[in-house]
Amino acid sequence: MRVCVSCVAFHSLESPTSTASTALTRPGGGSAHSSNSSRKTSNGSNFDRNRSSTLSSGMWLNPWPEPPYPEDEEERLIVLRELNIQDLGSSGKFNMYCEVAAKTMKCPISYVSIIEDEEQVLVANIGMAHTTLPRELSFCAHTICQPSVLVVLDTKNDERFRENPMVKGDKGAVKIRYYAGATIFSRDGHALGTVAVLDTKPRREADQEHIGMLQHLSFLASEKMTQSTIHEDSDSEFL
Repeated sequence: MRVCVSCVAFHSLESPTSTASTALTRPGGGSAHSSNSSRKTSNGSNFDRNRSSTLSSGMWLNPWPEPPYPEDEEERLIVLRELNIQDLGSSGKFNMYCEVAAKTMKCPISYVSIIEDEEQVLVANIGMAHTTLPRELSFCAHTICQPSVLVVLDTKNDERFRENPMVKGDKGAVKIRYYAGATIFSRDGHALGTVAVLDTKPRREADQEHIGMLQHLSFLASEKMTQSTIHEDSDSEFL
């Protein structure tokens, strides 16, 4: 079975409603805010953007909080485009990471992704019917703004995600209740994307060995994304 969380995601954005080291989240999180034509970076500074997919008159109209942007967003996007990672993903070179993450963490959904300007693109995945997701809805949009693994034991108890359509299960979609994601960084420290897992059941605690494994997978994914030549045995140390 493959989950179509992006179906409800895109539907929700069509009609917005006005309203290792581990970052472990329980009740609490961010809060909704509105802005003008500029958007907030992870350090609170303004970042000018012309995006309009979920904005009207420069206002954030969704009931869930607007995700932050990395401080180096412009430079990050330049690096991301130069690497041409989507072509590498089509070769199947990241599939093993998804398999290891899903099996180890006992999650039905896992993926390796990159965060583009307006979309999250899954370059490899298990359990997802589609390969793109609006950035406004992405859990990983929060992950790439921090150096540590982001773990959300119960999305319904986190203010950043509880109103997200993928958590509420709008239009009969599955309800994502657990999330864990590790940022994939370039050699220069720019956030490229994530290795992450999702589950429809919340969890009581985070297994630190599993979190360490997820972070290690993000290191391996980084090497693959930034190497000009990929050796066939480049993953042998992990196995």
